[in-house]
Amino acid sequence: MSEAVATRAAGAGSGSGPAITARVARSGGAIVAALLLAKLFSTLKESFVAQAFGVGREVDAYVLASALSLWVATIVGNGIDGVAIPLLKQAQANSEEQWRAYAGQVFCIVCAFGAAAGAVLWWLAPPLGRWLGDSGAFGAQLVASIRVFALVPLLNAVARWSAALLQQRGHFFWANAADCAAPLVAVLVIVAWPWRGGLLLAWAQLAGIAAVALLMLLFGVRELGAWPRWSTQRDGLLALSARRYAPAVLGTTIGAAKPLLVRALAGGLGTGAIAVLGYADRVVAVLLALIGAAVIRSVTTHAADAITAGRWSEIDHLLRRTSLLAFAAGAAGALAICALASPLVSVLLQRGAFTAADAAAVTHTLRWLVPHLPFFCYASILIGIGYAMGLQRLLVISAVVGLAVCAMAGLLLRQPLGTAGIAMAASLAFVASAACTHLLVRAEVKRRHPQPV
Repeated sequence: MSEAVATRAAGAGSGSGPAITARVARSGGAIVAALLLAKLFSTLKESFVAQAFGVGREVDAYVLASALSLWVATIVGNGIDGVAIPLLKQAQANSEEQWRAYAGQVFCIVCAFGAAAGAVLWWLAPPLGRWLGDSGAFGAQLVASIRVFALVPLLNAVARWSAALLQQRGHFFWANAADCAAPLVAVLVIVAWPWRGGLLLAWAQLAGIAAVALLMLLFGVRELGAWPRWSTQRDGLLALSARRYAPAVLGTTIGAAKPLLVRALAGGLGTGAIAVLGYADRVVAVLLALIGAAVIRSVTTHAADAITAGRWSEIDHLLRRTSLLAFAAGAAGALAICALASPLVSVLLQRGAFTAADAAAVTHTLRWLVPHLPFFCYASILIGIGYAMGLQRLLVISAVVGLAVCAMAGLLLRQPLGTAGIAMAASLAFVASAACTHLLVRAEVKRRHPQPV
């Protein structure tokens, strides 16, 4: 029996608060296991890239173009989780036929958006290269790298659609494990290609992303029982999806602009600054994936069940207890990274062209980047609840606050503190965004369920 069915069966009982925490922990554990494996391979790939390429303009162009394409891809694809999972659950509760029809409609729409976003990214590559880079050789390489990554929005949309489908059905591990293919394929391409210059890093990364998209599509087709296609069925779910998806896209756009803003701020600090922030961010991304992303996906799925069944005691437990546990886990992770930053960077990155001076710069930046972890983890619980309640419009406010704080603090701190100042600005942005999310979600829960639970 899938976990989704088990969750509905559990909901037939008393629905106590600790029960939903246990379900979130089980499904979150499956997601953590998959993402840990994927991030392990990704970290090994970054270590290999650092050894082969070090810190320089070529890596700067790769990191900046990759961040830009990921931002566009996130706009299109990553809002699917918060919008589609609750509505897929609702459709499945009605009938399997309605579930398949709605899944096919979502697939066609996100693929169209992904293709359109990629075309826009290709068209805007020259002005973006001049704005983010320069009018010389670095700008030209940045333009070429951006155009290589123009397929990423479509590929990511396919992967996220399949992931939402699998998670809604209770297959949390397999919805996330396919990400392991990306770094493996990228390393194989780099090893097999003898030339180390030009666009090798970009092509290798694109090959890895394409492998993940193909694998996830096969998983989704197997779960659906047929190739997804457009359906003319009208049941109101598609219109509701549109009303939720538009603010989800806006909020995701603003939130995903933060890493791009951080790298753009670093671009004015000289050669290698973007790469230093990129390497530091990739070390922190391991904990973000293990705690933050896993919690959001798990909480969204189980909170949707609880809200549909009217089990507000479980939502209250998530707000009062589980969120504090997530904060504590993030704080423990932040302290561990701060204490072990120097040996961690040395073991993961310091070899080949990556010198001791490069390691010292990444370590110093990393220690200013990790303080946001507990606030990110705390907000992840609240964001999952907000997605399940359809609060995408309210969550846009939190994203705007975080981006504004990042921009203002980054402009103030980058000159006196360098990359460490930009990392500090990113941490302050997460704190402000978490505080705003806390106020908005708690106020909406009290509005919908004013009686004590």
